[in-house]
Amino acid sequence: MPAAGGMQGMQQGMMPMANGGMDEQHIKRVKQEGNNQQLLAKNTGTSLLECFELSQIRVHLDQIQTAAQQTKTAAQLPVNPGDDCKVCGLTKLTFEPPCIYCTQCGQRIKRGQIYHCTLLEPGCDFRGSWCHSCLSEHKGDKIPWEGNPTGMVRKADLQKKKNDDEIEEGWVQCDACESWVHQICGLFNKGKNDQNVHYLCPKCLILGLETGQREGIRVRPQAMLEAKDLPQNNLSMLLEQRVNRKLEEDRQARAVQQGVPPWEVPTAEGLTIRVINNVIKKCEVKQKFYEAFRGDGYAEAFIYRQRVVILFQKIDGVDVALYCMYVQEYGADCAPPNRNVVYLSYIDSVKYFRPELASHNGVSLRTYVYHQILQGYLDYVKRLGFEQMFIWACPPLAGDDYILYCHPSKQKTPRSDRLRAWYHDMLRKARAEDGSVCHISTLWDTFFEGGREHRLEKCSVTAIPYLEGDYWPGEAENLLLQISDA
Repeated sequence: MPAAGGMQGMQQGMMPMANGGMDEQHIKRVKQEGNNQQLLAKNTGTSLLECFELSQIRVHLDQIQTAAQQTKTAAQLPVNPGDDCKVCGLTKLTFEPPCIYCTQCGQRIKRGQIYHCTLLEPGCDFRGSWCHSCLSEHKGDKIPWEGNPTGMVRKADLQKKKNDDEIEEGWVQCDACESWVHQICGLFNKGKNDQNVHYLCPKCLILGLETGQREGIRVRPQAMLEAKDLPQNNLSMLLEQRVNRKLEEDRQARAVQQGVPPWEVPTAEGLTIRVINNVIKKCEVKQKFYEAFRGDGYAEAFIYRQRVVILFQKIDGVDVALYCMYVQEYGADCAPPNRNVVYLSYIDSVKYFRPELASHNGVSLRTYVYHQILQGYLDYVKRLGFEQMFIWACPPLAGDDYILYCHPSKQKTPRSDRLRAWYHDMLRKARAEDGSVCHISTLWDTFFEGGREHRLEKCSVTAIPYLEGDYWPGEAENLLLQISDA
């Protein structure tokens, strides 16, 4: 984003840069007309902190400063007075770099590794990336890529890069005190950045509230709506009501265990559940599998509904996305073997849930809530007529992520056996508490000869549900490729 007002060169109060110029992430404010008293009194929507009460802004400052003291490194400390952020006291803040995956083999390109990628062109919102091994495998001057209308891209057009980019947090200057703060430290709203509106840093917002020169925003503008303002539907209302009801039951049970009144027992607050994606999609059967079984009447594709459910918790005035769930629903009009099948394709979470304590049944309150969301969803789809849910319980490899690519360092990735136990605990509770689960099994035990519960008259891979992004379609395609090459 360019500096507001198109500032030229270096000016007094401008954040110095290593290259001697003005970085696009350093937003220099154009001084607004009027004195500081007028600036302090006006809300412009350029900071989420404008919606906060005085006590909430103070907590925000305290927590950022405490975190900065715990995580600071020598590279983040200011070299010259005035170079630091006036909120956290540090200089350089970098984001966790996003993962890059090879377009061909799908493997993660590690930090510091050389790779080749296409240039980001107008009208194309993604780029192809190839690790050195995959690029070397193609002896010609072109390599397959679906992002090009021709289906190919010239090797000579690829850019050679090293996966060592750092993305630095941007800065913004306060119009009142002219100090610089990190955009995240000041909860700056870039969408409202304009040379005709001013920005106030957290300390100036505190000053205005303390002196009575300003009042907080009573009605939030469109750019600052909360998670609860997102549209609701039947599923989100059912899940949210269930979680709140179960949390109250847990609170009552813990109160009895502790011998205290329920209101003295802490519990999770500020939770919001919304379905943020609800679309119809198509799962296309891979070429070799379809060619092998089309004679048996196997479908060429399966239509399904994708839903994405997110749990938010308001933490210190900000809605934080804690938990996300992707599901696929193959309805009664879908061809076998996917008819009336639900697939839990991904779940992911970040360990910021509050409070961190045990529920009445011994599991963490965080796990208790996540299980209740899954149990509520199982009950919901069973009432809609769905008969089976399939879960691929496989934790990501070290360095890989499923939905949220950055997790706090205190959060550990579960082992495979621990993750399966986590799902089994949830399914047993759903069977005992709701009756939404009648039977629990595995893919092997149900569909493969030799499985403990295999009851099919004819053992056939065409009886196994074919689900978008699942392990089985890819493995089946690889096996058919091996058979054809033999």
